[in-house]
Amino acid sequence: MKVIFYFSDDSSYESDIIRQGFTCQEILFNRLQAADGSVSFSIPFSTLFCNKMVADINNNVTAVVYDDNDNAYASGFVKKEVGYEQRARNEPIRITVVSKSYMLDKTLNESYAIENQTAAQIVTWLLTQAGVADIGTLTGMTATVPLFVFNAGENVKDVLKEFCFEYSKTFYFDKAGVFQVADLFVSNFSSIQTFNRAKI
Repeated sequence: MKVIFYFSDDSSYESDIIRQGFTCQEILFNRLQAADGSVSFSIPFSTLFCNKMVADINNNVTAVVYDDNDNAYASGFVKKEVGYEQRARNEPIRITVVSKSYMLDKTLNESYAIENQTAAQIVTWLLTQAGVADIGTLTGMTATVPLFVFNAGENVKDVLKEFCFEYSKTFYFDKAGVFQVADLFVSNFSSIQTFNRAKI
């Protein structure tokens, strides 16, 4: 496995991942609400990496984790709490990458009223206000909303959760960091096995 970090100056840094201690927490629902996932791992010590992180500490550093087949396994922002002070050269650096839903935690200072737009268009507008550009297909959100009001001081993430819930949807960022929606409730159930007395 490997990870590539992307910095605000358009540079990147690639590193192998130390498999020991690798953890992944992937949560889609928490009490019928969207929840944040994360991955934690260690990389070999690098002075160059530490210096780049310190220089970019006030910006959002993104990272993409790849599996052994070079497929995207997870992506998101490097958690700010990580310290990059000088340490023993053989001591690995512990990293936590959190979901891009962090970007949605934004408060707008103005009120907006949107008329006669589809639910998908309103979700796209909310995402744009939060600076999210990678948006997947918003399936099942074709209904026209006569009036949508966003009040000054409201949190984009909270409003988005409530709005999606009205359409029985939740949202998440996939392994490539693209915003996606998913059904909260499955309408059709089918068994993958037939159970009889012999199988119980």
